[in-house]
Amino acid sequence: MEPKFDIPLTPSPVLSSSLGELTNASPEPAEDLVRWSGERLQKYVALGGSDTVVRLLNLFVNYLPKDGSIVLMQDIITLKDDEQLRQLKNHLVDAILKPVQSSGGKTPAATQSPCTDAQVQVDSLIMNPSTRNEQSKLKEDCLKRDGYRCKVTGFWDSKSVKDKQTTIPKGDQHFRGDTEVAHILPFTLGNFDEDKSFEVDNKAVIWQCLYRYFPGLDKVVSPETINNPANAITLYFPLHRQFGSLNFAFKETSHIYTVVRYKEGNTAEFRDLPPDNRITFYCNDSSIPMPSPFLLSVHARIGKILHVGGLKGRFEKMISPLFLPSRIDPSGSTDLGAIVASVQYTAFQFLSLAVENCLTELPYISEACVMAVSNKKTRQLCGAAVRLRPEATFPMNTATLERVRLDLEGKLPTYMMPTVLRVLINEEKLPLL
Repeated sequence: MEPKFDIPLTPSPVLSSSLGELTNASPEPAEDLVRWSGERLQKYVALGGSDTVVRLLNLFVNYLPKDGSIVLMQDIITLKDDEQLRQLKNHLVDAILKPVQSSGGKTPAATQSPCTDAQVQVDSLIMNPSTRNEQSKLKEDCLKRDGYRCKVTGFWDSKSVKDKQTTIPKGDQHFRGDTEVAHILPFTLGNFDEDKSFEVDNKAVIWQCLYRYFPGLDKVVSPETINNPANAITLYFPLHRQFGSLNFAFKETSHIYTVVRYKEGNTAEFRDLPPDNRITFYCNDSSIPMPSPFLLSVHARIGKILHVGGLKGRFEKMISPLFLPSRIDPSGSTDLGAIVASVQYTAFQFLSLAVENCLTELPYISEACVMAVSNKKTRQLCGAAVRLRPEATFPMNTATLERVRLDLEGKLPTYMMPTVLRVLINEEKLPLL
């Protein structure tokens, strides 16, 4: 069972007065925007060798749709402060990549945009959630439209054949199998508790970011229409897992789709793909919308950025161990006190031990103690006291909070990063919790 969690969002740093202005194409020639945004990124001062700001922003510029890329280049040019560019990168990762990547659990919360007026757009979004109660009808509609078959393999849906909802033509050589309805943009994007303001705000920031950098998406899908057949496709169940995990996508070429595989190797899930990876989508019920080419394109572009950027595997490693750390040793040697110690960030809780383990994996930290620091806005923040290794080759005053956070990037979600750091000196002892 996949872990379910939420990660607070990085805000957008970009200045704007309205959602409409955000998504309008720039009057400036595209080649000028490419040059100016490139010049701005060249001026960016990296915090260290693991700083990925320029690389990831360039990936988004390259793989977003053209009009979305133009909006992003405008944003890059507008942001004069390097910290704002870092915030923009975190915002894109948190609000676009993580929510789609984490389709098996709760949608992670994203970093808000550094665009200061982006909150105006968030506040202007009126959202109603979707429910799982709608999904039985969605599957029924998709089966009718897709001819009771997996769109990719052609396998017949076993239950539909058994219930005599369809009949396999004589001589048809396709197998039967269990099929599932696969959302193109994950169901979790439309699933939230209206009574929990944090969940509502979280989803609003995510949708604002998606609408901003995929102009026109607001006319195709919204939280309340996430269960529309245009956002779904019938797939053989092993392929559903791979599609939801962004290990493959569909690329449209003249009404014929090519299956684009991001996952390497001849895995069993892909053995039943057409030899040429080309698929024609047929409609067996014209009253039911076909899968949206626009949404399939959004899915494919996000998958491309994740895989080319090397982020997909990193997110999967991050999600798995950090939220399941209570591996109790039957010998009784496990420190249960450390396991239950936690930090409460807004409505979400994480375990101190997970952060401490990542801190002590840094080559210059020998001991670490993570504790909750009271904060009026978020209830608590993550504070850390650390002891440097005697063999550390750099001056103690360079072990700053900024350096530690940079070295933890990719190992911890943003909201689990320490926001307060104390470097112990001489005989100072770690705090006792």
